[in-house]
Amino acid sequence: IPWVRTIVPMSYEVSRTSRTAQLGLVRSAVLAWVLVTGSGCLSTQGERDWGGQAGWPVHGPRVLKAARDALFDPQTWVPAACALVFAIDDWDQEVSDWATGHTPVFGSQDDAVRLSNDLLSVLEAEVPLTVLVTPSGRDPETWVMAKARGVAVEYGAIAATGLATHGLKDWTDRERPNGQDHESLPSGHASSAFAHATLSNRNLSSIPMPKGWRRTCQITNLALAGTVAW
Repeated sequence: IPWVRTIVPMSYEVSRTSRTAQLGLVRSAVLAWVLVTGSGCLSTQGERDWGGQAGWPVHGPRVLKAARDALFDPQTWVPAACALVFAIDDWDQEVSDWATGHTPVFGSQDDAVRLSNDLLSVLEAEVPLTVLVTPSGRDPETWVMAKARGVAVEYGAIAATGLATHGLKDWTDRERPNGQDHESLPSGHASSAFAHATLSNRNLSSIPMPKGWRRTCQITNLALAGTVAW
């Protein structure tokens, strides 16, 4: 599940020590990886039968392959490594304070919030659209069943992302940059954005189209999710 990529600290709670915060990040990264591997074993895709085998059968070799793929996926370990680097010497708090005070890129916090919501809506709408375009067989009954199974797995992944995000918010207890509450890490918007972007990108991999177009769309989705996160 792509919300692992959102584990980039935004600010430290002043009353906590740096060591405690770093420990929370490590525990969060470990839990995130467990959730990734547990959910990854349920999904499957093919260029001709998208969703046809989604969720079944689940057996040992398939689970191990999903765990291995999740662990070595750069979109899993690169953000986790960056999060640990950001935790060194309160660097994340310095960046957060600077960004909150200078509001680069978007000009104001209000504009950033509005754009974040708009871009998240775009990514959310893209998942069902790409699902409809994926090839799932010509027989109507087969097509409907494949779509239903694939949608169940994908939206199950999105639901798992949301539950994990809220659970980790309570666990890390990190103050938001604006001091509103202690539900900063991980970001719900960023988690959802990367979840939807990655699922759309997986769907695009099953849609017949020129390779260059596909890669452009996939990179754009990740860029949009990154903008939401910022």
